[in-house]
Amino acid sequence: MADIPRVGRRVASTHKYYVRRSHREETRALLVLVLFVVALVGFQAFLVNCRKRHDALYIGVSLAGLWVIPAFGATWLMWPWTLLVWSAFTLVVGHVMFLATRKELAQTTPRTVYAFFSAVTRSCFALGVAGYALMIVDFLHMEELVGLRGYVAPLGGTLLCYGLYLGVLTRDCASLTSELMASRMGFSARDEESRRELAPTACCVCGGELVVAGAARAGDDHAAASSSHDELAPLIEPASARIENPFEGCLDAAQPEPIVTLECGHRYHEQCIRGWTLIGKKDTCAYCCERVELKQVFPWERHSLLWLQLLDAIRYLIVWNPIIIVFVDSVLPLVAGRGGGSIGGY
Repeated sequence: MADIPRVGRRVASTHKYYVRRSHREETRALLVLVLFVVALVGFQAFLVNCRKRHDALYIGVSLAGLWVIPAFGATWLMWPWTLLVWSAFTLVVGHVMFLATRKELAQTTPRTVYAFFSAVTRSCFALGVAGYALMIVDFLHMEELVGLRGYVAPLGGTLLCYGLYLGVLTRDCASLTSELMASRMGFSARDEESRRELAPTACCVCGGELVVAGAARAGDDHAAASSSHDELAPLIEPASARIENPFEGCLDAAQPEPIVTLECGHRYHEQCIRGWTLIGKKDTCAYCCERVELKQVFPWERHSLLWLQLLDAIRYLIVWNPIIIVFVDSVLPLVAGRGGGSIGGY
């Protein structure tokens, strides 16, 4: 009976200890949340500012992170198929970028490069849609329809991840490649003195001749120009408006490519301006740098525009979000004091 007061005091002391500890845990959890939100908003503002002032540097750092971080993660987690796909993609895209960075560019190189990146982008879009559809099938418990019971969700998630990752990597590679090609060809210089003169019948991206067989949809405003171009058509080499190997099939080589005229009056092969704007992430004319409304130039490409906006968000999640998490995890012990731990353990 004499030990009852002692036991009561011990129980009360233990209760006070756990109450104080629970308050500390709540404070640390709130501190983690506030620090993470502040870091998220601060990094976002910093990235937006960097993208406005140093777009080339932002693209280069993002591309390096996109290329290295997933490969490091796949090596660390020992995912051989991911490493195999990454290696094959690196070799093929590296060869295409090698062709686009030569000092002397062949006339068909820009259209070849854009056709390749366009084909890869469409393939990544198809992978993403297929993966998303399989995940919907698994969510609705309709695995029997595809005959892959037990494998639908993993397969759908894998296809979706590959489509998103390779899609954003392809778009950044295309953006960097388009900048390099435009600077080497001299068509996109903002300085009037250093800009190359362009013939009226030449594409403003690749410099190739415009075959006007597909230009009838340009309208009555260009009827006179079209007639003059028709007179010059027999003098134009037929192969100049078609893509050559090694990527046969990316374009229809049987017919001359349609011509697109922007509001500024400059004219392009449809594949060239599609690659420059949609794939290369450019919203300006390749020659005069006048702003281009993509929704007006390609009104039927709304799904592509939405897909490209999604890829921009994926870039942020893959490259910059891990940096934010590492930063918060490193700063948290200094802010929380003793026992601060990490994000997982506060």
